[in-house]
Amino acid sequence: MLKQLMGWFLPTSAHKRSKQVTSNRTKPTDISNTQNSPSQDESTSTSLNDRKSSIIKGWCDRLKAKYKNRETSVADEDSTDYSTNGTTVTNNSEYEEDEDHPRCDWKTIDAIPASSYEKLVSHTCTFSGPLKQLKRFAYKKGTYNAVSFIGVLTRDKYDSYVVRVPGHATVEHWTAQDAYMLEREVQTIEYIRKNTSVPVPQIYSHSSWFNNRLHHPFIMMKRLPGKSAYSIWFDDDFGEADPEVNFRFGDLPSHAVEKKRINFLRSLARIMTEINALSFDQIGIPVIPLDCSAPPSIGHTYHWDNTSSDVSTKRPALSSTRDLIRTRPDSLCTPSLFSNDSKAHNRLLGTLKLLDIIFSQPIFHPTPSAPETFTLHHADLDLQNILVDDMGNITGIIDWDRCTTAPRCIGASSAPLFLQKDWMPQYLNNLDTSPYMAFTTHRYRQMYAAALAEQGCADAQFTSKSAMYQAGVLALMDHEGGNVTDFLEKVMRSIPQFRADVDECLVALGMGWPAGEQVLEKEVRKLFEPEMPDMDVLREADVEIAVVEWMLAFEYGIE
Repeated sequence: MLKQLMGWFLPTSAHKRSKQVTSNRTKPTDISNTQNSPSQDESTSTSLNDRKSSIIKGWCDRLKAKYKNRETSVADEDSTDYSTNGTTVTNNSEYEEDEDHPRCDWKTIDAIPASSYEKLVSHTCTFSGPLKQLKRFAYKKGTYNAVSFIGVLTRDKYDSYVVRVPGHATVEHWTAQDAYMLEREVQTIEYIRKNTSVPVPQIYSHSSWFNNRLHHPFIMMKRLPGKSAYSIWFDDDFGEADPEVNFRFGDLPSHAVEKKRINFLRSLARIMTEINALSFDQIGIPVIPLDCSAPPSIGHTYHWDNTSSDVSTKRPALSSTRDLIRTRPDSLCTPSLFSNDSKAHNRLLGTLKLLDIIFSQPIFHPTPSAPETFTLHHADLDLQNILVDDMGNITGIIDWDRCTTAPRCIGASSAPLFLQKDWMPQYLNNLDTSPYMAFTTHRYRQMYAAALAEQGCADAQFTSKSAMYQAGVLALMDHEGGNVTDFLEKVMRSIPQFRADVDECLVALGMGWPAGEQVLEKEVRKLFEPEMPDMDVLREADVEIAVVEWMLAFEYGIE
């Protein structure tokens, strides 16, 4: 019966396309095969219908057991109610477990009295009625910032505010460059708020120096509604049995969570399409008068390495993508590498030659027929920085620190970070960290690209490959998780003709390998060519959810 239903809803062409995508997808751990079939050969020959039947049966069985037992589960195990008046602060464990940045001085920041935060809010806000209560009801820290949540109760209503203090906002560590970047963040948030309908925080007050009531640099904002998107990306009981085997379920959520995921991706696509419409003429950081008395200009940026040093690197504004990709990693320009070791020398030459092939592609050299424009790039668009309601509709996007303008191939239409992990270095791309997906990252990235195309976003042509583009640009910069060796290995593994030892191929290129170079140039061009998404991916996902819901209602009477 189920196979007949799937046959009715899914066209033959869709079956063929899905099989091809599945066969080409890299699977570090093929969970579906090891869990559901007696042998590798047998699972390889399993038809698409059988695979879908197995997935749907698993969904049905899990939901049937849940509804049969009628057990009450916690909707968000990472949320804690810190206050009265029904106010909940999302306290996401993934966010909390981030390591402290070496520049942060948490001893000093933690010592700021709660009363100082309360006085700041009290003196900043104008309340609609007599003040009944004002209190800091929660305090939490991430990698870079400490956040205080202040609740305000008046006769008419309850409001809450957020005061964010950088972990290095101390006299010993804070610099004029830090102040510059904080001012740019405030300006960018306000510019987005005034020129789009994107739900960003409303800023009530900020200070980039120490001459304020808090005696530390800060940003004070109205707290946005919603909770971390982690809460809807996983099932309610996700990780309860054994967190070490989360990977078994990250790729195959229940149909209810799958429905929320797709709704979430569509909601994010609507928002990022609006962001994508904000156009700029250079690469850098927006410099925007808060009163909008002049159009935005683009300024230089400052960057810090992952050490305790307060010394920053200044990067000027750039006029084109060509200017951005001219640099080469410092690790490949070290004189000591040019030693008497001929193999090391040839490996270096081969690496530089492959980088030249990659970054000579048209994606990094837009046609000069019209002036190149750039879009905003959120530096940390991950699940913990996207707020949602219970159904996955986005209620806010936070943490716009280090937001810059970027080439369109890695700009606002890029896949969010949790859908880029397959192109990140291995220490970030593993089954031990969220979102615990081994073989569906590319599928969800295709869905997101299709959702952008639904919104009429022309830059959706970059989305499916944006993780690869981003990995390449970061590899050139030697920062923000970039790794040139990892990137080149993934590129080579993506080309069927080059599945040999990557290191040996690089050495061969350095020695001189005309035939190899010719094949590489042809295949790299195809690999990096933008492509509009296949809209069937999203439509098929909608159909699968509809079929499962019909089956559940029919077999188990679940409304």
